[in-house]
Amino acid sequence: MKYRSILLLLIILSLSMILPRASVAAPAPSMTILLPGEGSVLLSPITVSALVQPGADGLIRITLTNKFSQVISRQLLQVNDMISREINLESQIQFEVPYPGLEGLLTIATQDEHHRPLAERSVQVTLDDSGEVQLLPNPAAKQWLDISSPEPNESLTGGTFYIEGTVTPVNEEPVLFELISDSGGQIGATQMAVGQSDLTFTFRIVISYGFISSPRDVRLIVRQTNEDKTVNVVLDSIPLTLAP
Repeated sequence: MKYRSILLLLIILSLSMILPRASVAAPAPSMTILLPGEGSVLLSPITVSALVQPGADGLIRITLTNKFSQVISRQLLQVNDMISREINLESQIQFEVPYPGLEGLLTIATQDEHHRPLAERSVQVTLDDSGEVQLLPNPAAKQWLDISSPEPNESLTGGTFYIEGTVTPVNEEPVLFELISDSGGQIGATQMAVGQSDLTFTFRIVISYGFISSPRDVRLIVRQTNEDKTVNVVLDSIPLTLAP
């Protein structure tokens, strides 16, 4: 009886190693802004701290805009383009403001080898020059988006496919889904309404794409904008291949 139990246990372990497992693919590369956090009151220069995985071009873009999406300051950082892991980014960005209390949006963004958006994160801050600083850290960030289907680098065909996963919206703006080709053109798009921010829910949404005559390297981009729909507050993506 003892040997039969051991044999049964070995069979179960063997099956667990060869049977397919359900998986959830968090879009990559990841990005987290550590400082400044949402609602910070800042003087120039701003110290920026983030966890970032650079794109294939090895560039990290930091942009500071006002509420009208006008650029106040920007910075382009070149890192080792061979890095394929998350790094701890530390930088400073200078700015000038026409008056104290100007609302601003600080954005960090990366791109892939075809200059398509890879990942973006934004925080809303107040820009001041009166000497009063309130530096708030971002709360421990959780993954806002998990995609269970399709998987990264999956090859798809048929003109339509389903996107499945879970999402925790960061605001009440719609979640936008876009298919961007390697030439930068949008070949498919859809959107999903959000009932309440910070409430995690499961979704299954269909997206269609235009006629293609040969396999295409595309990137599925999932994002939410600010209320003015001018700046991405959060954006993640996964690479896919579309076939005729």
